Amino acid sequence: MPDATDGTHAPWSSLSASARVVTLMVLATAAGAGCFPSPKPKAASTLMCAESQLVVQGNGTHSDVVTGCGKSDVIVLEKGGNMSSLRERVVFELSCPNEQIVVTILSPSLYGVTGCGKKVMYKYVPGVGIVADTSQKDAGGGQPTTAAP
Repeated sequence: MPDATDGTHAPWSSLSASARVVTLMVLATAAGAGCFPSPKPKAASTLMCAESQLVVQGNGTHSDVVTGCGKSDVIVLEKGGNMSSLRERVVFELSCPNEQIVVTILSPSLYGVTGCGKKVMYKYVPGVGIVADTSQKDAGGGQPTTAAP
């Protein structure tokens, strides 16, 4: 590829301010049009499902809900361009095989996960990622706890 000094490409610093603005607008439009990495390769691995069978639902953040083959996952674009999977995290945190994990999408940013007799709520926090929603924990199998008299 020719460099900026061979006369075929103008270096950034030689562009006028308006040319820089137009260039940045074109780049921003391209990024908004889906130039970010696809979550499908990561989701195909975690859902054990062919990419052609996956459906991606963006939710306006850097996370996507991906469904396919009767399962769901949440794939997050992290800093540095890496993709992380809610399923992979849950397999580790619950010490439960992927095959036994069920991810339920409660809202675009709230996810219920069950597996191996355990239940955890997670939520997507912009700028942070997916975190365990400890405010949803209960101690009595769904029943509110009360102090003994």
